[in-house]
Amino acid sequence: MAILSNTLTRELMELLEKRLPPGWKVVSKGAEVEAGQGFHLDLLLELHGPEGKKTKILVGFKNRLEPKLV
Repeated sequence: MAILSNTLTRELMELLEKRLPPGWKVVSKGAEVEAGQGFHLDLLLELHGPEGKKTKILVGFKNRLEPKLV
């Protein structure tokens, strides 16, 4: 799934960058992150605002969705 994850990561970052207002940026902070309490993240992104504020976006890729989660 590494190749698929790389493609999804690139596409996600491109999509976010296109939609962010001027002065904002998205930075990849790592892949395959253990989040604790049994949670596994495929990607950790950091969103930087123009005033220097930032927040984290936790991403988990799924190969199928359970109907109750949609």
